[in-house]
Amino acid sequence: MTDESNEVVTVPNQVCNQFDIIFSQAIALNTQIDIYTIDGQLVKSESMNITGNRQPIDASQLSAGMYIIPMDANNQLITKRLVKI
Repeated sequence: MTDESNEVVTVPNQVCNQFDIIFSQAIALNTQIDIYTIDGQLVKSESMNITGNRQPIDASQLSAGMYIIPMDANNQLITKRLVKI
């Protein structure tokens, strides 16, 4: 079931040094953001206190490749993909 009011996107999808996680509504959330390689290796983990609807994430230390970002947003598991170029 998809609740569009809780939609989350990452921009840009092809990342150089930073990407943003954008929520469709302003939120106040303490969450863990983990970034995994496509083969499941954890490469970055960060606890965040997100307020508002946009959270910048530093991707400058990631190698080029595809990544998976699972996150818990208000008890809803959301998984996003991005490509580091």
